[in-house]
Amino acid sequence: MPALWGHDGITLRTVAERVFLDSATLTLLLKRLEAAGRVNRSHESTDERQVLITRGEDGRALKAAVAIISTTALRATGINRQSFEQLRVDLIQLRRSLDIAI
Repeated sequence: MPALWGHDGITLRTVAERVFLDSATLTLLLKRLEAAGRVNRSHESTDERQVLITRGEDGRALKAAVAIISTTALRATGINRQSFEQLRVDLIQLRRSLDIAI
């Protein structure tokens, strides 16, 4: 869900890249999220092969609850938000480097 919160209406491929999963694995998860009302899936009008993912009503409402949990978890680590963001960037870069190396 966090992969969608900043960018609603993105392709399945983009979501897959952001969460480091292949499209086939992600499709099953998105079907469950759609059944729960958290996301909507639709085909792009110009290219039926492209699946667009948007937030559902429950997905929008979930953002506030997750923000509270995220803030609490961040406090528990004892690091500030700037350090956390830098760590996140570093981990993403490490993950990409490992993908290239393999």
